[in-house]
Amino acid sequence: MRKRSFAAALVLALASSAGYAQGAPADLVPIKRVAPEYPRKAARAGISGWVDVRIVVDRDGTVRTAQVVAAEPKGAFDEAALNAVVHWRFQPRAVETEIVQRFGFQLPPPPPRPEITPEVTPEAAPEPAS
Repeated sequence: MRKRSFAAALVLALASSAGYAQGAPADLVPIKRVAPEYPRKAARAGISGWVDVRIVVDRDGTVRTAQVVAAEPKGAFDEAALNAVVHWRFQPRAVETEIVQRFGFQLPPPPPRPEITPEVTPEAAPEPAS
């Protein structure tokens, strides 16, 4: 079995967290979003999953608190999601804002297996019947 690309898994983690957050007001504009790193242990084990993180954004646009509210499987991706969120920044707003962001962690499918066809060389070819 071929190992799946860690870099490809990281790209998928970024892509799956790039959507809108639940309850996010339209004027909550991200300035900086850091993608979570796919945990090596989960990647080696072939584990995929998701984490929902409650994020409180201060009026200055910094993340004040972040807390995992749900995850599947529990504990596999929590740290990766929280480590990413603390680096996020938003445009300042007049009020503190709370959102829930889902981070999906999905490994890419394994590459297709090449078809192996036997080579027939002239020496190995059967001789015609006479």
